[in-house]
Amino acid sequence: MQKVVLVGLDGFRPEVMDAALTPNLLALAESGVRFTHHRSVFPSETYVNVASILTGSPPGRHGIVANAFLAPRINPREPWVGNRLDMVEAGIAALDGAMITMPTLGDRLAAADKRLWVLSGNSPGSARLKHPAVATSPGHLLLIGRDWPASIPQATAKRVASRLGEPPKPGETEADRGIQRYLTDAFLALAAEEPLPDVAVVWYGEPDYAFHTFGLGAEPTRATLKAIDRELGRLVDWWHGHPEHERIQLIVTSDHGHITQTKHVDTEGLLAQAGFRVGGHLEDGAELALVPGYAGNIRARNGDAGLIAAAAQALMAHDDVGMVFTAGDDPVEGDVPGTFSQSAIMAVHERSADVVFTLGADDAEDPFGFVGTCRVDNSLPVGVGYHGGLHPAEMAPLLLAAGSAFGRNAVSAAPSSVADLLPTILALIGVPQNGIPGRVLAEAFADPVPPPDAVPEVLQVSNGAYAQRLHITRLGDRPYLDSGTRIR
Repeated sequence: MQKVVLVGLDGFRPEVMDAALTPNLLALAESGVRFTHHRSVFPSETYVNVASILTGSPPGRHGIVANAFLAPRINPREPWVGNRLDMVEAGIAALDGAMITMPTLGDRLAAADKRLWVLSGNSPGSARLKHPAVATSPGHLLLIGRDWPASIPQATAKRVASRLGEPPKPGETEADRGIQRYLTDAFLALAAEEPLPDVAVVWYGEPDYAFHTFGLGAEPTRATLKAIDRELGRLVDWWHGHPEHERIQLIVTSDHGHITQTKHVDTEGLLAQAGFRVGGHLEDGAELALVPGYAGNIRARNGDAGLIAAAAQALMAHDDVGMVFTAGDDPVEGDVPGTFSQSAIMAVHERSADVVFTLGADDAEDPFGFVGTCRVDNSLPVGVGYHGGLHPAEMAPLLLAAGSAFGRNAVSAAPSSVADLLPTILALIGVPQNGIPGRVLAEAFADPVPPPDAVPEVLQVSNGAYAQRLHITRLGDRPYLDSGTRIR
């Protein structure tokens, strides 16, 4: 039976892979299978897409509908935010363990009496979301690089720390790179002491942090790319030297890409100027509860259809707004004319907001020559990387696969999605894929099975002067979101 090591490079945009910055990654891509039509789900945010990776499903099934959203069952007065460990724990408690509403990789492996390690170097909340049921899953572990005392089980974390020392504390000089390096050290230490689990996830928090902090092509970002490539190289060296090398399959992926933010927009001010009473929640008389961002969302008091329509129309009327989505039974157009239905982006869930929107994005080049810029509503400076929308560069994450089960020196141009990773991993280790919307990427196997023909499709809706467009590729009955944009 196969074993799988899944390596995450958070936020990695495939265009930055080259011989100078990422020689180990490039060598792996050239020796195994590189997927050139790989897609994120929308919104192209970390917590949404990692949940899709670990459940094999879109946000409309797994329930992590945004990085931040109002979830009254968890807290009616404050939006749930996935980077905060306390909020993730509160969600797990309030929802009887169902913070994620589809079985996760950890759930499926525990049910099959198989083992899982998860080592995560991004935010503590994001790490905890990778395995909500770890405490009740024998033989499983979750090591949280940015909050080591929150790791589960603590006995394992303490044993690793007794050998390696504690990881750097967030905020210390060079801490983030040091935390990622510590993850590799911890994985190698564990692998030297006990049998490799059926699946190991090593999820680095870079280059996402560097992109958000310095920009896509800044010198500190380039240094970070070199550093994280060295960590990947250490894992690849371990893999090549392992006695069970032929049984271990290596998959390297990211959750989304990045573009560059170039203008700040005050979304609350925009809605207030349109005449709405806007707040962060609906407990103190606000008509609209806004969770702002490049990808933002709105709940209307009592789900009022008139408020929803008016809010959507106010957004569509503003030049800095990009795409707008509302609920609706139609598979394309939402209840509000000119908006797309949330079913078109596979995001219909009881937690879904009444209005989901993006601020504007375009194909302009940033100062480093990367295509793609956007407007945002956040506290980060102009010029750094961001994501969440439907620009092609955000929706095209990295995916490479190598090992005896996969082809060699190959490129797969068939559409694939972050939701296809779980069924592929389960197929490799012999666990049933029951009820998973994603598909097995069998076209990349050493004995490939061709997929159905890919059929591109363009959807468009409009309302007066406003129009927007979605590009989708269908593979049989499975839609893959390629990109979307406001067109006027």
